[in-house]
Amino acid sequence: MIFNTLRRIKGAIKGNRIFLWTFYTSIAFLIWFILLAVVHRFCEQSDWITSFWMAWETMTTVGYGDAPAVTTAGRISTMLFGSVGIVIMSALFGTIVVLVESYDERRRKGMNRNPYKDCTIIIHFPGTQRLSAYVKETRETRPDTKVCIVDNSIEELPIEIQNLGGIHFVKGSMLDQNTHFMSRIHEASTVIIFPPKTNSIDADAMTSTLVKLVEEEVYESVRLIHVVSDKSNMRLFKGSRSVPILEHLEVLSIVQENQDPHSAPIVEKLLRNSDGGNPKSVKVKKCFGITWHELQIRFAHATSRLGVQANLLALVSDNEIYLCPDADYILAFGDELSIIAKNDFAWPPVEDAMCAEIFE
Repeated sequence: MIFNTLRRIKGAIKGNRIFLWTFYTSIAFLIWFILLAVVHRFCEQSDWITSFWMAWETMTTVGYGDAPAVTTAGRISTMLFGSVGIVIMSALFGTIVVLVESYDERRRKGMNRNPYKDCTIIIHFPGTQRLSAYVKETRETRPDTKVCIVDNSIEELPIEIQNLGGIHFVKGSMLDQNTHFMSRIHEASTVIIFPPKTNSIDADAMTSTLVKLVEEEVYESVRLIHVVSDKSNMRLFKGSRSVPILEHLEVLSIVQENQDPHSAPIVEKLLRNSDGGNPKSVKVKKCFGITWHELQIRFAHATSRLGVQANLLALVSDNEIYLCPDADYILAFGDELSIIAKNDFAWPPVEDAMCAEIFE
């Protein structure tokens, strides 16, 4: 165990000259402190507690003067060892200050390992406005959300992002195995991959490569999301369990708003955690075997009886999304329902009420 600890210490200080200098200065201070106490002990014939107290007040220049050297040998040794000790003490505090500043700079420059577990890892910096909006909206429902940004094209995060707190930066490429270690991607709860800053086809091709690498690295329980620049490149992600999101949703919103007023603000309000209801995906486990038409009736009765504010939005079956399912579609076990509801929405009581005989 001792040897393992020493190896970890060696690994921590290897390649960091400031850390190494602080380590050596600390050892020198400790040795000199003990040596001064020993010299005082034998020159003054004092007890060990008094000797160590004298060594401390001399090297720290506190100088209470309650245990001064009396003998000639004691005074000479105090002057010699004390002077050198004061220099070592000053050097130690100086290196500690430099070390703290160095650590802060390394953190800002993305050179430190991600300190967060179960965090959201975002590959490729999406821009200040996008990232800020994501963090603020996510923390509306999960205030303790931590984020780690992995990017090789920026030197440090913008000050606006740093001020949000709970956000770490790792400079590097996910194609590098060391970046996997630095970001602790294997301990993430969610991984979001934005396309790199390049042309559309190359961006999606690189995103596809990263998605495959991340899928091999993380557990099945980790949620994977990737942003696609061009819908025609969806074929690159065939067979992936990562959820695709189109990058140009704002363009679709503009088109839809032009065709139907209020569409864009409705969708925006739907997606905001801080405003109104949000989509909630739930699995059908009890009320399967009924038609979509009957489901809508039972759902309305159940939510009304329980005083729950919620509406059906869509059906998800075999990974296919149906916004307007056939009225005679029969629900299967494991089908998913997308429901618009408040953040405190609980599906089990609603499903139980839907299955109750009162609604038969």
